[in-house]
Amino acid sequence: MVDSWSFLHSDPQAMSQERSIYTSSGVATPVQETSAQELGSGTGLSRCLVSQLFDASCSSTIEQMQRREEICIPWGNSIVFPVAKYRDSLNIPDCYQEYHIPSTEMYKLQNLKFDDFSLNDEEMLKACLRMFMDLGFVQRFGIKYDVLYRWLLSVRKNYSSGTYTWRHAFNVAQMMFTILTVSKLGHVFGELETLPLLIACLCHDLDTCGTNNSFFKKHISPLANLYSTSIMEHHHFDQCIMILNSEGNQILGHLSPKEYMTVVHVLENAILATDLTVHYKRQLSFTQLVRKGNYKWTKEDNRELLREMLMTACDIAAITKPWKVQKK
Repeated sequence: MVDSWSFLHSDPQAMSQERSIYTSSGVATPVQETSAQELGSGTGLSRCLVSQLFDASCSSTIEQMQRREEICIPWGNSIVFPVAKYRDSLNIPDCYQEYHIPSTEMYKLQNLKFDDFSLNDEEMLKACLRMFMDLGFVQRFGIKYDVLYRWLLSVRKNYSSGTYTWRHAFNVAQMMFTILTVSKLGHVFGELETLPLLIACLCHDLDTCGTNNSFFKKHISPLANLYSTSIMEHHHFDQCIMILNSEGNQILGHLSPKEYMTVVHVLENAILATDLTVHYKRQLSFTQLVRKGNYKWTKEDNRELLREMLMTACDIAAITKPWKVQKK
């Protein structure tokens, strides 16, 4: 093959004229889900890493879209998945450079009695940036500040003005940050676990409409047919992934394929854990594990159970605040 790149396009001659370089070889690889079922095929340059990154970034998206089509088409497109993305003309990098991000101590982010009402919307965004910075995520995962800031804006934009607001999500994230940085639990988890935990806290109630899972089941909602269990939690997770994969919001863009799959797995498990129906069942297992006293946090099953308990604890942590903060 003289020019394999031309082979991939409908008008090879036009493509060749526009380019000054030629590709001598190419590779086509199947895109597979975790069960090894082939979802489609992809083409790329002959580097294995390019192929792996391509597979990791799009296989989960293809799988989700196939699942949605199977359910949505019979229901006459009655299920809609709108995602509001931050598309303001604001120059994010310049805006960030103008910001002075106060320290954790100034915000009192490591205080269990933290009062979120001491911060306005913009200050909460800065506090989130500070949490990502102090946990080392920006440096470890090569997250650009403008991408992180835009992602935070997109997440905030996808919260309603009802009970489950951006402020609630921020509260949950702050409590998780406190636990991870102040207690010994921060040493139990690796960065590939703490990153998705913080993301899960900020995204666990995305696009909430103020109803619960029982409501969707009783009213035979299309969402109930799409997700048989933990209906809203599955929807929150899907919204989270859609934002993470949208242009300009890809804070996981520099992860390796293996790291990406690990983060997504922990992220999904963490968001689904906020379903109290699931929590009550898992709590029994956690209680038995603790009572035995011979648990080992090096075991993934035990760490997963602990992560689930932490998510629920942070989700309802507002009731542990001083009464002055609670009643607000």
